[in-house]
Amino acid sequence: MNASLSACAAAYSGALRALRRSLDDTRAQWDDAARRAFDQRHGNSIVTAGAKTEAQLKNLAAELASAISELDNADSQNGVRSW
Repeated sequence: MNASLSACAAAYSGALRALRRSLDDTRAQWDDAARRAFDQRHGNSIVTAGAKTEAQLKNLAAELASAISELDNADSQNGVRSW
């Protein structure tokens, strides 16, 4: 389960990097006011929300890894076979 969440967090990070690159590459070409206004209203807020979600996913993955490690340690101390 932890590997799955970690993989999702990594994939999300990659998608966010791709979005940032795409915006950086295309913003210079936006010569009309409508596109710039849309970008100011939505582009930066989407990237900011994405960065917040990225941090939350990474934190959840770390918390889950820690919890699984604690369970594994407790199981090994009690002679219980690890899952």
